[in-house]
Amino acid sequence: MPLPDFLRLRAIPAAVLLSLTAVSVGVYAFMRADGNSLVPLRRAAQDLFSTESDRESAAQRLVDLTIPMLDRSDTTGSTAKLYYLGAAPLTGVDPSAVSVPPAKELFAMETVDLLSIARLMYHTRRFGPADQLVEISLQRQDSRIDALRLAIEVRMDLGRDVDVLRHADEWIQLEPRNPRPHRVQAMVHRNHGRWDHFIISAEKAVDLTTPVDWVLQIELIDGYTHLGRSDDARREFDRLARFRPELVQMAPVTHSRLLLQEGNYRESGSIIRKYLSEAPDDTEALLMLGKLELAQGDLESAIQTFERAKKSDPADEQAYYLLGQTCARSGQRELAADYSNLHRKLLDAKVRMYGMEQQAAREPFDAQIRYQLAQSYREIGLKDLADFWDRAARGVAAAQ
Repeated sequence: MPLPDFLRLRAIPAAVLLSLTAVSVGVYAFMRADGNSLVPLRRAAQDLFSTESDRESAAQRLVDLTIPMLDRSDTTGSTAKLYYLGAAPLTGVDPSAVSVPPAKELFAMETVDLLSIARLMYHTRRFGPADQLVEISLQRQDSRIDALRLAIEVRMDLGRDVDVLRHADEWIQLEPRNPRPHRVQAMVHRNHGRWDHFIISAEKAVDLTTPVDWVLQIELIDGYTHLGRSDDARREFDRLARFRPELVQMAPVTHSRLLLQEGNYRESGSIIRKYLSEAPDDTEALLMLGKLELAQGDLESAIQTFERAKKSDPADEQAYYLLGQTCARSGQRELAADYSNLHRKLLDAKVRMYGMEQQAAREPFDAQIRYQLAQSYREIGLKDLADFWDRAARGVAAAQ
């Protein structure tokens, strides 16, 4: 069923946030005594998260439990209202029948409820309200790990990677033997192509994971090959092949890149061509094949392969760069200059967008910069990133 409009919690200015936080500790401690009446709501919310099917019925049970409490004028009543509003999109009930509690009442709610309701908001794609409830939770020390984990989920969807890395750092301080925050950091760095930082985080995650997470091991090998660390990649790849040989098939591009770096052109070509026969539009694989053909001196084939890669992903600047280099080597100077100019323009556009992403991270409630990012990514053909920033913009706008 289509979701109703986003719940619009009023955005809380930073100055108000600080002042409310200063007085909320006493109120929060005072109202904990009434928490028992909220236990059934918490259990119902937990059941909703753990239910794989019939979520609508689970959400309806939660809504039904809130109804006797909605008329209460205390913090319990306000908490029940937010549970109602959190579950409403999953049931089809009219959320406008219940008013949003004022900000000062949000600060009196227990952390466990704020996080549970924030997760409901998050899973029904109301990122702005979820982020506000998470921010209140982060002002406290109880349920700290849960708050950090949910903050990471929500803020990753809002494009706030700087905050995500900061939350992961704190999580690491609290649970130094937990591999998950290291994996979070590795994912953020990988998404931005920061392979040196990715490897540092991935190595820590691998060392802390028991039993061995072989999928993460493949990602680490991929990171090594991107940085040309073929000795490290070979050591870990041989380990993978020895203990889980069936998983070698999961990494044909990484395997081919490693073999190319080692000078084994024949086997590298065999692996990548077999993979492309099954996935002919894989841009990374096409670039890999083109580099192999270039290394073997087959310039004509390399140009054709890089053209296929450009057609597969018009926003991949590597294809234009490699086309420029290959055309120059083949004596096609004008065409080489054209491709080099296109590469520079695309790279400049991505640098500008990276700056906009940093601005978005510094201004978490600026919907306009996120809409601009969505439009910019759409203009260069990066649909997934455009959709991501469009969703982030809508989530922030919902909180205004």
